[in-house]
Amino acid sequence: MRLSKCLATLVAALLLAYTQAQEVATSIDDVAVDGPCKGAIEQVCKDVKSGEGRVADCLTYRHAEEQEGKIEGKKLVTGGCRKALLEFWV
Repeated sequence: MRLSKCLATLVAALLLAYTQAQEVATSIDDVAVDGPCKGAIEQVCKDVKSGEGRVADCLTYRHAEEQEGKIEGKKLVTGGCRKALLEFWV
């Protein structure tokens, strides 16, 4: 009985992780432009054509600049967007 509950919990967790990953990235080619990075993309990478990791590159570069203190003002690549980038690159 205990083993079946553990297996059921594991399956549920895997399904949840899979569903969330599908929401973050709509394709293997790039970060989803309508996902958690939408605001940052609209402000920083609006002229970058989606595909082949170009938007992910743009956001990753922006995040690095923010972390190094080279960008003053509001940080745009935060929270869910950082998670989306990490999931894309992994």
